[in-house]
Amino acid sequence: MTAFPPALERGILRVVSAVVFDPRVKSATAYESPDQTIVATRRGKPDRRERHFELVLTIGRPNYRGRAFVKALLAAGAPFPVREARLCFWPNKRA
Repeated sequence: MTAFPPALERGILRVVSAVVFDPRVKSATAYESPDQTIVATRRGKPDRRERHFELVLTIGRPNYRGRAFVKALLAAGAPFPVREARLCFWPNKRA
């Protein structure tokens, strides 16, 4: 098994814990540098009967929304890595 650098391990832990411990979160993204993101995505919407769930971990370049976000961060002068994970929540049910 390949060992990850400590900074990358912290990013992985941050996004995985955000998705695992809050069932409202669908995915979490950590921006380690302008060219590297860590995304943890939960498969399937959670319900009360669930006994297990799948988690997809993606490490690589940002997608089109991520690139726009990185561009805004660079314009604002924000330092990398970004401290908080960016969370994406499940959509609300219609009334």
